[in-house]
Amino acid sequence: MNIQVRSTVLTSLAALGLATIVSCGSAKVGTGDTQSATTPNAVPLTHTVAYDNAGITLTPPAVGQVAKASVGTALEACTTGEAVCPTNLSPTAVFAIANSTVTGEIQSDGSVVPTFKDRPVYVFTWLGQPCVRAGVPAGASSPPAETCTYIVFSDAATGQNLYSIVSPNP
Repeated sequence: MNIQVRSTVLTSLAALGLATIVSCGSAKVGTGDTQSATTPNAVPLTHTVAYDNAGITLTPPAVGQVAKASVGTALEACTTGEAVCPTNLSPTAVFAIANSTVTGEIQSDGSVVPTFKDRPVYVFTWLGQPCVRAGVPAGASSPPAETCTYIVFSDAATGQNLYSIVSPNP
């Protein structure tokens, strides 16, 4: 497995209790699986969804609001290494408005600009996938395998990857 991460966003892993977070950067996870995924249709979110551990809340878009980027363009981040995604399966996809309370980019004056503030996004989700282990010291026994939810947030205007979460409980 090949993992490379560059991040420009401040995130407190301890406060979130998440297994892995990759945000506003790039990540590449080589799964070795060659089965291709098909591009899903993104439907507008119909009710509010809160990812409490990640501090992200999704709300339905306004009636008639549409994404500028195509779902396929946004999902390409998975095939180019810009997001952490299981590329062997098709995700569920929704179009939503995202807001965040605990993630953001630190400014030179010390203030934090939220990663999401009323931002139209595509949200791609894969349930029940193997968790990617990080930080197990050499020679130490690995904890028992568990399944994770993979969530990728992509800008609905540009298709650019914004944020990815891999966690057993986002």
